[in-house]
Amino acid sequence: MAIVGMVAGLVSLVCWILTVVKAFQSGTTSNGVLSICPLVGFILGWINVKEWNHQPVMLAWTVATILNLVVQYMGGGVPVVAP
Repeated sequence: MAIVGMVAGLVSLVCWILTVVKAFQSGTTSNGVLSICPLVGFILGWINVKEWNHQPVMLAWTVATILNLVVQYMGGGVPVVAP
């Protein structure tokens, strides 16, 4: 389960980076700067999903985030702080 959590985390990271790049490419610098925060980037990505033609990335990011949360809840994830 830890491997699934790590892969989901990696997919989330890649999707976040793609969203930040797309936000900067949209012509609005403020969206790009705000998207540096992953939560804001996630929200802005879904708000502008049609305008940016970004639906596959946002769907992958959403599924990866939910999967990562499920794995963490089940206790199969890598702990943030080692005991």
